[in-house]
Amino acid sequence: MVTLGADGAAAARPDRVNAMARNEPIGPARPASGRVDRVRRSGRAWFVLLAVALVATIAAVALAGPSTKRIVFDPPAIMPAIAVLTVIALVLLAGCVLIALWRRPEPSAAASVCVALVALVVAVIVVYRLIVGGDAGATTFQPSQFALWIGAAIALLIELAVLFALVPRYSPSDGKARRGKRTGH
Repeated sequence: MVTLGADGAAAARPDRVNAMARNEPIGPARPASGRVDRVRRSGRAWFVLLAVALVATIAAVALAGPSTKRIVFDPPAIMPAIAVLTVIALVLLAGCVLIALWRRPEPSAAASVCVALVALVVAVIVVYRLIVGGDAGATTFQPSQFALWIGAAIALLIELAVLFALVPRYSPSDGKARRGKRTGH
């Protein structure tokens, strides 16, 4: 805030001058505890964990997807990769669900859209595999491998559905209140 001096010239408030002299940021006072920073960091960590989980999910499911002329996988070489990626995706998505239950993340339309899109891709590939079976497509499954993969893919779909339900989204009333305002999150 600027105040006017006796001669009508603008003079800075003394508290701001002192803050500038001490090389401190000028702005609203921050809480003494680092709670705000911890919440922001934990929110960022949750979004990074979610991103890695979604990438692992897409990679695990895409390897079992339909083949093209140029994409054909060697079944003995690709099966361990599918198994490892599926386990990683299941564990990371379970971690995202637990964190979302324990500490509600910030409302995010982007997180909701990404989870919904990945769930859609997983559902399409599961339906494709149920229609064509385990011996068609880019990867050929043995019957026992096919049953395990279908079970794991359905578990991924369930985790994605739960995560979609847990990720808070802005309601229309929140959108009007927040439109044009920067909240700092």
